[in-house]
Amino acid sequence: MSKSKVNVITHGFSGKLGDQIVLRQRNGQTVMASKPRISKNALSEAQELTRINFACA
Repeated sequence: MSKSKVNVITHGFSGKLGDQIVLRQRNGQTVMASKPRISKNALSEAQELTRINFACA
């Protein structure tokens, strides 16, 4: 993960570049990281309930 404090090119960017790099905003800094991986673990009951509630909202 790399951080950019003052960079005219990446200032305020967020989103995905290609299929590997993700740009995010954290505490006023642009952070470049690898794409998050999808967990293969089963969701807990609380997580399932939260997803259902969110989908209904």
